[in-house]
Amino acid sequence: MHPLREYDIEFIKLQPGDHEFNYTIDSGFFKLYEQSQVSDGNVNVDITFTKGSNVFDLFFVIFGEVEVECDRCLDNFRLPVEGNFNLMVKITEREAEDEDDIIYLSPHEHKINVAQFIYDTVMLAIPIKKTCDMAGKICNPAATEKITGSIDVSIENEESGEEDSKEEINPEWEKQLKNIFKN
Repeated sequence: MHPLREYDIEFIKLQPGDHEFNYTIDSGFFKLYEQSQVSDGNVNVDITFTKGSNVFDLFFVIFGEVEVECDRCLDNFRLPVEGNFNLMVKITEREAEDEDDIIYLSPHEHKINVAQFIYDTVMLAIPIKKTCDMAGKICNPAATEKITGSIDVSIENEESGEEDSKEEINPEWEKQLKNIFKN
């Protein structure tokens, strides 16, 4: 059996109206996606599937936590996530190109796999910049010390007049970098 098959919704068997589907996403799910920025997680997914005659509306609600890598110290931490996504599915004879929140299926289709939509909803709930403080943790001091220490060495070499093989760092950038890693 294909591992994502459990995320198939056979709409042909559903009566018109609202239907609820619930999934729990964990590390097994995220491992199915290569290059995923999430290594582990525990995310609840609730889908409300509203079936009409030729149009279906799927409303995804996610909440839980995922394990991601801190952009500052590179340690893993558990980040709370929540979000929602609305998807419209239209059944049509004519060929049409899918849009961001509308997909088109032929009348011969009888199911839709929601795994990719679940994955995308979780990924969109993760902020671009992820740091340990988002989970109430402090960044790994050894890692941040290495980063700020290399900045300090460059400054000391510059002040003592020693030649450094590195490019000169703009003093304003230097100050900004130090401030970033002090936070």
